[in-house]
Amino acid sequence: MSAGNLLDLLVQAAQNSPERGIMVYDTAENERNPSFMTYEALLALAKQMSMNLRQLADVEGDIEYTECVLQYKEATITNPDLAVLMLTSGSTSSSKAVCLKYGQILASVRAKSVQHDTSQSDIFLNWVGMDHVANLTDNHLHAVSLAAQQFHVNGPALLAHPLSFLECISNNKITITFAPNFFLALLVRSFEDANQLTNGHRTKKSTPNFDLSSLRAVLSGGESNVVDTCDKLTRLLSQYGAPMNLIRPGFGMTETCAGCIHNVVDCPQYDIEHGVEFCALGEANQAINMRITRQDGTDASVNEIGLLEVSGPSAFSGYYNYMKATKEAFTPDGWFKTGDLGLLDFNQRLRLTGREKDGVIINGVNYSSESIECAIEKAAIPGITPSYTAATAYRPVNSPTESLCVAYLAAYSSDHKQTRQSTAAAISRAVIRDCGARPFKIVALPKSLLQKSSLGKLSRSKIQRAFEDGTYLEYETKDSTTMETSRSDIVKAFSGTATQKNNSRGILQAPYAGFRSSGGGHPHRHQAIDNLKKGNKITVLQPHGESDYDPITVLQRRGTKKPLSLIHPGMGDVLVFMNLARLFDDRPVYALRARGFDGEKNIVFEVAKVMERNGDNVKFLSVIDHGPRLKGWARTNDWYDSVVAISFFLGFVNKDFVRAVSNLREKSHEEALDCIFSLAHPARPDEVGTTRERLDNWAKLVDNLVALFRDYDPEGFVENLDVIVQDPLQASEWSTPPVGLFQWREFGKNIRIHEVTGSHETMIEPPHVHGLQRLLERLMEERGL
Repeated sequence: MSAGNLLDLLVQAAQNSPERGIMVYDTAENERNPSFMTYEALLALAKQMSMNLRQLADVEGDIEYTECVLQYKEATITNPDLAVLMLTSGSTSSSKAVCLKYGQILASVRAKSVQHDTSQSDIFLNWVGMDHVANLTDNHLHAVSLAAQQFHVNGPALLAHPLSFLECISNNKITITFAPNFFLALLVRSFEDANQLTNGHRTKKSTPNFDLSSLRAVLSGGESNVVDTCDKLTRLLSQYGAPMNLIRPGFGMTETCAGCIHNVVDCPQYDIEHGVEFCALGEANQAINMRITRQDGTDASVNEIGLLEVSGPSAFSGYYNYMKATKEAFTPDGWFKTGDLGLLDFNQRLRLTGREKDGVIINGVNYSSESIECAIEKAAIPGITPSYTAATAYRPVNSPTESLCVAYLAAYSSDHKQTRQSTAAAISRAVIRDCGARPFKIVALPKSLLQKSSLGKLSRSKIQRAFEDGTYLEYETKDSTTMETSRSDIVKAFSGTATQKNNSRGILQAPYAGFRSSGGGHPHRHQAIDNLKKGNKITVLQPHGESDYDPITVLQRRGTKKPLSLIHPGMGDVLVFMNLARLFDDRPVYALRARGFDGEKNIVFEVAKVMERNGDNVKFLSVIDHGPRLKGWARTNDWYDSVVAISFFLGFVNKDFVRAVSNLREKSHEEALDCIFSLAHPARPDEVGTTRERLDNWAKLVDNLVALFRDYDPEGFVENLDVIVQDPLQASEWSTPPVGLFQWREFGKNIRIHEVTGSHETMIEPPHVHGLQRLLERLMEERGL
C-alpha cells in the first residue's frame, strides 16, 4: 500500500521473503526515494537495504495521554490515484509492482458484478491469500462494492481436506467462490477416493449431507480448465443441488484486476459439443477489450492462433517505477501484451493455446523454465553436457495440470544404463529442490535433436512440440525402460528377493532414497509396502540394547560440501527435519537424536562455544525461530503442552485443539490421551507408527528436555550467528516474539537476521521449506562453506 510518498514496508516484505521487500525498495528508490513505514520486527530487513532509520515513536514506552479534539480533513481521491501495488508472480523474470488505481479497480468490480450478476444478497467464499489479486479484486473488493457478505478460510486446510470446501459452502450458504482447475480435480479425486463416485453418480454408500443449492458460480482461472474434470465435477455437484453451469472458466492477470474474461453461460456443455480438451474462456466483461493479433500486429482471423492483447478501463497503465518494462508491455496503440497465445472462435469466445514466453504452470503455480534449467546446471551433474538442458511444459492426456519435461545432452555412452539412471535421479532432485515439483519426463537426447541458435540458445518451444508430437518417443522409451528396471530392483530389495548389504548398525539405507529419486509413485509404493508385509520380519529385538548410544542420525549422505548438522532443542527428534534434509543434494545432512541431554543448556549454542574454545572455527551457526532466553517459556510448559504439540505435528489434532490446551489440563494423562486418539483419524496412528504408550513416552521426553531450560541463563559469545525468523504476520502458538529473537545480538560478534515465509511450524514444511533450504545454502556459501 502507499500513501503520498510513504510506502508500507510491513506487508510487502513479510508476504514472501525479504527479497520481495528489497525489490520494491530498489525500484522505488530509482526515481522518488520515498520514505518507508515499518515496525521493530523488520528493522533487520531495513538495515539490509541500507535505509536511513529514524525512530518517530516508541509505542511500548510510557505514553502520557491527554484529551484532544481531532479534526479530520476529508481526502480527495480521484480515479487516476494509486490505490495499491500488487506484485506479479515473477515466473518469467523478476517480480514487478503493478500499479492498480482507484478508477481501474472500481471499473473492474462493477464489470465483474454485471458479468456474474452479483448483488448484496450474494455470499462470497475465498481461500486465496490477500496478496493475490484473485482475492483482492475478484472476491474481497467485489463483495465490498456490493455490501455483500464474504467468508475467508485457510487455503492449506482446504487443500489438505478438499471436501471441507463443500462443507463450508453448504454450511454458510455460499453463492459465489473461486477454484483453479487443480483444486477442481482434487474435489473429483476426493469423492472417488471415498468411494462416493461411480461413473459420475452417487452410490448407495454413505455420502456427505451437502446442500449446494445456494451455489451459483465457481470462478476458475490461473491455468487451463480440463473439460473432463469440469464435466465430472458438475454432474457430481448437481446431485447436491448445484446448477449444471456453475463452473465459470476465465482469464485474468494482476494487470487486469484478476478475472475479466469468463464463460458464464454453458461450461462444460459448450466445450463438450465442440469436442475440445480445454474449456473456452468465454467473453470479455464491459471493462476490458480483447483481440488476437499476428506477429506483424494485424488482427488474426477467426480460429487463428495469435497473441492475446487487452485494453480498457480495468487494464493497468504501468509498472511502479519500471519504465522499461512498462514500455515493453504495451503495443504502440496502447494495448497490453498478455504474453498468452490464443484464438477467438466463431462465437467470439476466447480459447488459450499456450504462452508466448516459456514457463510451466503446475497446480496453478508459475515456474520459470530458465530458473529450472539453471538449477540443473548449478547441480553440476556429471552425466549432463553443460548448457544443453531444456525444461518445458507438457500436459499429459487427462491430466488436471501441466507437468514438466526435461531434455538434456548426455555426457555418457548411450548404453551406460547405470549412469543414465543416476543422472535422471540427480536431475529429479535438482528440480524438486528448485520448485518442489517432480519432472514428468527426463529424456537424454542426441546432439542432432538439441540444435542451438546462432546466439547459443535452445528452442524450448520446438522441444515442447517435439515432446507433444512424439518425436522423442524412441528416447523416452529407452529412459523409461531403464528407470522401470531400477524401480523393479528397488521393490525387490524391499521384499528381500534382492541382496542388500546393511551397514554396521543394521539399517537398510539405499532402497528408499533410490525409490524416491527414481520417481516411485503410488503403485510402486503400495507394491513395496505389500512386499514388506509379506517378507521376513524381525523376530527378536533387544529390550534395552547393549550397544553404545550414538546420537548421530544420517538424514542425507550425498555430497562433497561440508556437512550440515541439525539439532532440535525441544523435541529431541529428527523426523521434523526430513523435509528440509531431502532438499540438500550436494551436502551431507546429520541430525542429533536425543535420548536425553545433560545440563541446563541451549544445545546448539553451547556446542558451538565448546568447539570455539577448543580452537575450531565455527563458520556457520544458525538458530531457527527461537531466542536465547527460554526459561520463561520453559517454566510454563508442561506434559500437556508437549503432548498437544506432538499430536499436532503428527496430524492427530488441529490448531483449535492446540489453542484449547488449558481445557485438557483438567483431565488426567490417560483421559487426555483418550481425547487425542478419539479426535485422530482412525488410520493416522498406524500411518505414523504411534501408540498411546509411545505418544505418552515421547511427551515425557519432550517435557524433560524443556525442563532443562527452566533455570538456564545463556552467557558467552560465538563468532558467527545467523538468526532465521518467521514471517511476523504468520505468528502462531509456538512462535517466539521478535523481541526475544533479537536478543541474540547480545551473544554473538557477527550476527545476521533473516526472514523466511511461513510460521514456526510451517516454515519446515512445503512449500515454505524450499525457501528455507535455499536461504541456508546461500548463507553457508557466504560463510565460505
